[in-house]
Amino acid sequence: MKSRPTRTPSFANPVGWPVPSGWRIVKVDHSRMAEARGPCCQSFLATSAGHFPHAAGHDRSRPHGAGEFVFAWLLQGSGWCEVNGQRHAIHPGDVMVLGPTTPHAYGYETEQALILRWFHCRGDAAAQMAAALATGGHIVHVGNDPAQTTLHEEALCALEQVHKPGQLSLASQLLSALVAQWTWHRHSPSATEATTTEDKLDQLLWHMRSHLAEPLKPTELAARLRLSPSHFRAVFQRHTGRPPTQWLLETRLDRARTLLRETTLSVKEVAYAVGISDPLYFSRIFTRHFKSPPRTMKRLKEQ
Repeated sequence: MKSRPTRTPSFANPVGWPVPSGWRIVKVDHSRMAEARGPCCQSFLATSAGHFPHAAGHDRSRPHGAGEFVFAWLLQGSGWCEVNGQRHAIHPGDVMVLGPTTPHAYGYETEQALILRWFHCRGDAAAQMAAALATGGHIVHVGNDPAQTTLHEEALCALEQVHKPGQLSLASQLLSALVAQWTWHRHSPSATEATTTEDKLDQLLWHMRSHLAEPLKPTELAARLRLSPSHFRAVFQRHTGRPPTQWLLETRLDRARTLLRETTLSVKEVAYAVGISDPLYFSRIFTRHFKSPPRTMKRLKEQ
């Protein structure tokens, strides 16, 4: 029997130059981008991403811009960025936000250990979100929240599996959520500035929406606000009109409906993506809530 040729993944050797050991770079090829027909990808499409655990020596100069939106997030170390001839220092927790035609150059100090995470994207929503995040300058301090690092890591893993259906859309949504979190934290009270329970609860709700795949136990959520479970339930219901468990379930089901309509993920994959580990239970509660089974949503998308 004649053996089939080995398939080369779309992310193999993506940049055409030697990649240092430990670096991860994913660049989505044009054939995969052409498959991004859903509304999510059309407005915010992830095109490449990477994680450099030792980024020293990673210098770039783009006199005419990158042709896409660039988000480069420094987690450790220091560096510099020059935009339109003006030089800026980069510190841990800073993200560079650069437009497609923005002339820029950047580099990182060689004597320090560096960790860099980055991604490129395109689309109308990407443009709007970049503008909202970078009001006042191209260097924005967003901090180093491990939960946000997890979002980027999950997106990078999805792009590494971009040859599988739905992964490009999933990665785009995760990175869109990451930028939205950065913008939220920049334009709302920080954890140290949020002095009222209502402010802190607003931040917690955003955290919950961005981490629906996680367990999100009410007792742990209450502990984040330093409230007893009973007090947390009362405050939460007064703020949202629903108890925490009901709000979380409805939010998960709403996200699931969006994923079913806009991605090629299977019903089982969607259930896992919104934090429900039992697909049969997911189908049952989805049908009860929307008066229609999840597979009907898939058929509507295919028509």
